[in-house]
Amino acid sequence: MQTELKYIDSFRHNIVKQVIEQGLEVTKVARKAGISKVLLNDWVEDTLQRKANHQEQDRIATRAIQKENWELKRQNDLLKKVIDHLMQLHATR
Repeated sequence: MQTELKYIDSFRHNIVKQVIEQGLEVTKVARKAGISKVLLNDWVEDTLQRKANHQEQDRIATRAIQKENWELKRQNDLLKKVIDHLMQLHATR
């Protein structure tokens, strides 16, 4: 039966950071940390995939906000025109 080791998140984060942000070699970081390079590769790939998913979600949310902002500006401009028109009608009376 294979046993699954659980690692502290901070440990995992720190060694993945060495590979992604510092550009250190997976083999060297894995050896120094005492884990297999396959495991570290999996962690790095998982981290990069989560970052990509997060960036995509941010892009979608930003697009939705931009669309809502455009619609609110359009409605605001329309209301300004209506108010101007009403003010002109009121001034001529």
